[in-house]
Amino acid sequence: MKNYRTTTSASGDFVVPREALKYIAGADADVLRVLLFCAANPEFELTAAARECGLDKDRFCSALAFWSENGVISVGEKSAPRKKPADLLQSYDSITLADALEKDGSFASVKDSVQDLLGIHMNKNDINLLYNMYHFAGMNADYICTVAAYCAARGKRSMMSITQTALGFYDDGADTFEKLEIMLAERQGLEADRARFITLCGFGSRKLTGKENALLTKWFSEYEMPFDVVRVAYDKMVDTIGEVKLTYLDRILVDWYSNGVKDEQSAKNAAEQRKNSASLPEDSFDEREFINAALKKGVK
Repeated sequence: MKNYRTTTSASGDFVVPREALKYIAGADADVLRVLLFCAANPEFELTAAARECGLDKDRFCSALAFWSENGVISVGEKSAPRKKPADLLQSYDSITLADALEKDGSFASVKDSVQDLLGIHMNKNDINLLYNMYHFAGMNADYICTVAAYCAARGKRSMMSITQTALGFYDDGADTFEKLEIMLAERQGLEADRARFITLCGFGSRKLTGKENALLTKWFSEYEMPFDVVRVAYDKMVDTIGEVKLTYLDRILVDWYSNGVKDEQSAKNAAEQRKNSASLPEDSFDEREFINAALKKGVK
């Protein structure tokens, strides 16, 4: 199990940082519980911490994200430092690199292909980085050129960016060209789903907040929910509360995920059942819904 460490802007065994005061009035019970818990327990294991606060992990993480996004608490996993891919790079002398270009036709071809992809003329440092991928890491021509094209399409045209990306993919398990193709297809599919969702919400070019990014990552990557399922939940959200509220949408999707909803039809069935039962997932009470319902019944 992962242990977590938090730090606040104040020191002491049980000190609430002054910066938290400006958010106290608008904070709900979950948010306040987590603030006090972190002030008393700067290092904790997530499941145990949530249990001690009387919350499930999703509610605990959501409350923790509130303080993190407002700069009151910083959060990070407590783990051993990991070497960056760039720390593993080798330095080859000019003679070695010249010899490789002269005698290894495949390496020379890779160099020419990458140059064309990036629209640059490689210097000695660029060739050194390329040789690290080709010789040291053992990546073939298809692997290197595919990563170079992937990076170039995202505006990353330096050889250092390409090398770090390639070594990162390799370190994540894509140690063959076939595995790389699968990884990139999955990533591009996730990127497409995220882009479609952002368009659906009408966010335009606005940069997502850390919490919004975390929610999208949870739905599309962790839960592996198809876009069509998220879209059905989005429609249900808008029909119910008349606005885009991602925390509300998250409650729907967490509920569906826990109940095995994995495709569009089962999502539509779940939405219809929920409509008929007039029930929401636990802790999803919305004041606007209550007021609207009360008005319809003539309650003043």
